[in-house]
Amino acid sequence: MSKLTAISYDYSVVLIDGQCLLCHGFAKRILNSDKKNRFKLGYLQTFVNDDLVKTIKPQSHVDSVILIKNGKPYIKSEAALRVMKSLGGLYRISMVFRLIPKFIRDIVYDWIARNRFGWYKKLDECPIPPQKWRDKFI
Repeated sequence: MSKLTAISYDYSVVLIDGQCLLCHGFAKRILNSDKKNRFKLGYLQTFVNDDLVKTIKPQSHVDSVILIKNGKPYIKSEAALRVMKSLGGLYRISMVFRLIPKFIRDIVYDWIARNRFGWYKKLDECPIPPQKWRDKFI
């Protein structure tokens, strides 16, 4: 069992691209809204050699968001929507996008992923999380 799989039975794990400002915005939204401490976050670059990530990455070319919940990985739009649903409140409204077929949602997701560094600055390295959120990172 990979480290991520084991951790994900205690928490849902969200891996983001540590060099992507769009991903960091998503992570901040999670950190500010996760009042029940359901999530741990990590940088995909840190776990690139984890057995679970190695099985996901070649198949899907994911380089921005992975959700691992109860040992099961979710990628692309499905990962983002499941995170939003878990946050509750107004974020649950995003579930309306589940009415759109997954292959269409993922086409849009891939387009955003391809263009995100043109729209947002790319960081040279993964930043160290602020002290107040360090316990939320793995």
